[in-house]
Order: sequence, then structure tokens, then C-alpha cells
Amino acid sequence: MGLGACLSWNLGTALGAKGLLAWPRLGEALAFALPALFLLLALPHLRNPVALLAGGVALGFHLLGQTA
Repeated sequence: MGLGACLSWNLGTALGAKGLLAWPRLGEALAFALPALFLLLALPHLRNPVALLAGGVALGFHLLGQTA
């Protein structure tokens, strides 16, 4: 089972790198898709007021250009 996971991970990485070289616009789509996926995964946890405040502060710093 571990070998299959490792092989599929490496194969997926190689195919993804090949795809980014073959289709440069794919990188532009991923630049949007990955933050959107993170937001969708984080939404259920934002019902906690402390988590909502921390997310708001992080968003504020991001909009001010204080993050990488």
C-alpha cells in the first residue's frame, strides 16, 4: 500500500510538471484554484468566533501586502 501511494504521488508530480510545461495557462488556473480550495476547506471551521477573527486578521494582512 505504501509503495502504491509513493508511486502514484511521483507519477502525479511528473505528469503535473509536464502539464505545466505543455500548457502554460494551466499555471494561471492553479493560481486561482488552490486558494479557492483552501477557502472551501476552511469555511466549516470559521463558525468559531476566534477562528473568524484570526482569518479576518490574516486576510487584512494579505490585502495590505504583508504576506508572501
